[in-house]
Amino acid sequence: MAGAKDFSAVNTKISGMGKNLLKSSDYDYILNLSQREILNFLMEKEFIKATDFQELDYLSVHIKRILIEKMEALSNFMANDYKVLMDLMIDRYKIDDVKKAVRNIYNSNENLAKENFIIEEGFYNSVNSRISISDFIKSLSKERYYDYIRSYNEKIGGEILFYLEMSLDRFHYSDLYKYCDKLDKRSRKKAKELFGTIIDLKNLTWIYRAKKYYDVDDTLIYNYSIFRGLKFGEDALLEMSKMDLDSFLNFVKGTEYSVKFFAGEGTDIEMSLTNDKFLYSKFKEYFKSMNFDIGKALGYILIYEFQIKDIMVIMQGKELNMDKEDIKNYLICYEERRF
Repeated sequence: MAGAKDFSAVNTKISGMGKNLLKSSDYDYILNLSQREILNFLMEKEFIKATDFQELDYLSVHIKRILIEKMEALSNFMANDYKVLMDLMIDRYKIDDVKKAVRNIYNSNENLAKENFIIEEGFYNSVNSRISISDFIKSLSKERYYDYIRSYNEKIGGEILFYLEMSLDRFHYSDLYKYCDKLDKRSRKKAKELFGTIIDLKNLTWIYRAKKYYDVDDTLIYNYSIFRGLKFGEDALLEMSKMDLDSFLNFVKGTEYSVKFFAGEGTDIEMSLTNDKFLYSKFKEYFKSMNFDIGKALGYILIYEFQIKDIMVIMQGKELNMDKEDIKNYLICYEERRF
């Protein structure tokens, strides 16, 4: 178990690292810059280590690799259980590489480069060797998540992408949430609150989309839900999977997650952005805390991930010649939002 001394060092380290995060004034400034000027600014702020990127995806991967380096550096100040937790959080980027590789193989797209993969650069050789999805999945047999995806060896059709990605998410977030039981009491509470909320949001998004857009069978809705979370256990997930869409929405109205579906006055909410805004509003205070627990580290990582998304939105907006006021609507950390 980690003691006060351990987290004192971690919190001090994060306070120094946090100086590189973007402030509201930085957002206002870069919204008026060109893409090249934004990259130069981020270089000066030490948010990035290079400015020459052939594709925007290369920039995204570059910044995510920097975040991973920071997470690994933080883990050096942590007790063993927390080092493992950090490794499990980094595993999500490995899983993202698996998803990217499978999508690329399915679409017969040979345009990916090593720079497109966050951690598993070796996937580049696989996706460019005309390997089948089945053989690619078999090549992952030594990975912890293999049992979750091995059944897709024989499946064909576009749905394989959807169900394989759902299975990988189920593995990752269930594993992460379960591991929180190994942490000390205060850290366990904060970690479960964050990861449990992420799981709840993913489940609600999945159930909503399955019912509204895809007419998915109730059993499949339940089976592809993540069986851990803050508010909804297996019984609640089973109940929600059986509801019609109107009943489901009425149920959600009575929860803190109602903003996901009702903030738009009947319009379809962009789920990923809404989730991120909700998480930022709920957990940004973690970063400001100096308590002797994992909270500050989790808050820092969460905000860093959101600022990566914000940077990419701004860069893409510039590429599309979007008005800066329109770009702001797609940002997560630009201003304080209350839900």
